[in-house]
Amino acid sequence: MNLKQTCISLISALTIVACHHTPQTTDADVFAWYADEMNLCIPEAPHRFIIVPAASCGGCRAAVALYASHSDSSTTVIVSGKLASMYANTTSLIDTACLCDRLNWSQANIVEIFTSLGKADSIVSNDAAQTILKFAPDAQRLCTDNTCQ
Repeated sequence: MNLKQTCISLISALTIVACHHTPQTTDADVFAWYADEMNLCIPEAPHRFIIVPAASCGGCRAAVALYASHSDSSTTVIVSGKLASMYANTTSLIDTACLCDRLNWSQANIVEIFTSLGKADSIVSNDAAQTILKFAPDAQRLCTDNTCQ
């Protein structure tokens, strides 16, 4: 084997080893980065974060906005700055840098992150129909003061 073949074999072997040991980024990694960038405090007690990117479906955004206007302190809704006016009457956090619009989730719709002990336990991204069916009834159940339209 000549020097050229040896070098090619060595480079090929190193490439295979390097690719094999490259860790895959998970949704939990994405959320940890996002929480750090947004200076979010992830509580020790069980908590739910709902992230609403601008690309999510219109019905989903409306259902979550209604839900957010009546949710309790165990849920934090974070919305893209592009949707700020839609969530003006809620306690939602506004992602003014619109980072949530560029996150590399496995899905692009509404994302729910369930946390405890300061870290993500599970991350759920529902399709449009599941999101609307999930949040609209919860929002209606939470409406006790006739403010739901």
